[in-house]
Amino acid sequence: MKNFSDLIISYGNNYRLKNVLKKAKTNQSIKIVFLGASVTAEPFEEHLSTLSFTSLFNDYFNRRFGKSTFVNAGICGSNTVTGLYRTKEEVLIHDPDIVFIDFGISDFATPQLMECYEGMLRMILDHGCAVIPLYMTLKSFTNSQAQKIPYDIHYSLPVLSIRDILRHKINNGEWTWEDYSSDYAHPTNKGHEFISECIAHFFEQTDSAKHDPEYHLPPPMTTSVYENVISESNLKIQLSGNNVIEKSFFCQRTIIFFYIHSDNRYGCIDIFVDGKYQKTIDGYNTTGWGNRESDFIFSSNKPGNHTFTLKMSQGDKNKIFDLDGFCYC
Repeated sequence: MKNFSDLIISYGNNYRLKNVLKKAKTNQSIKIVFLGASVTAEPFEEHLSTLSFTSLFNDYFNRRFGKSTFVNAGICGSNTVTGLYRTKEEVLIHDPDIVFIDFGISDFATPQLMECYEGMLRMILDHGCAVIPLYMTLKSFTNSQAQKIPYDIHYSLPVLSIRDILRHKINNGEWTWEDYSSDYAHPTNKGHEFISECIAHFFEQTDSAKHDPEYHLPPPMTTSVYENVISESNLKIQLSGNNVIEKSFFCQRTIIFFYIHSDNRYGCIDIFVDGKYQKTIDGYNTTGWGNRESDFIFSSNKPGNHTFTLKMSQGDKNKIFDLDGFCYC
């Protein structure tokens, strides 16, 4: 029997997940969405892996419980903020029964980001989904689970730490890091099989457990400000020269989403809120590869009508900037 010590930090309230398993066993189709970053994303470099734990787990679910289909909503370089941005259009639009969340190694858990995390949890839970956070790991065994788990516990979610079980196995000499990953984070085929086995173990435990009382969404742990966030996504606007973008929102928080590039043709924009300079954002970074980034550009104690003006910085009018969109609430 395989040892899964340190994997399950909390079982949470199993009411919704038990109902999903019951539904599957009566030949009703189940929809699973995996929302996450590069570990969740479909294989993107063959030298790292050709398998994905998402499809491996879906195969297990089909064999064990019943018909399921899955959506892989993993995107390389994404984090909790972009996860919030994508939740309605790439997760809830599929009306999923189960949603896995994997942003453990792509976040710096600032207070602003934790507001986004709580808002994302509340949006998905309010939709009626069973939510399962997964915490992957870097080679240094670092991630953001310490900051996020208190929120998971507050919302009575199961918590699965791939970091903790992998560290246990490596410290006990059962595995080496190279058994799991050939770089600093991304699993090999064996690593993806291991993650799938870990999730399957949790599902076996849940299947045999007593059915918990009905789940009710609790009040916010800190704030529900992002629970009803509105996303204006995929605008795909390129600023250059004297071009100006102006947007008006009724909001309390506003986040901008844009793309960063290592090409020095890309430059900075200045952002003004209600006519006053707010901040400068750079679309150039030596580590950029056309990946989506985000920045918090407005926060207030209460919502109101505000106008946001974006234009190229004075010294960068001969350069360009790629805007993807906004989310606000």
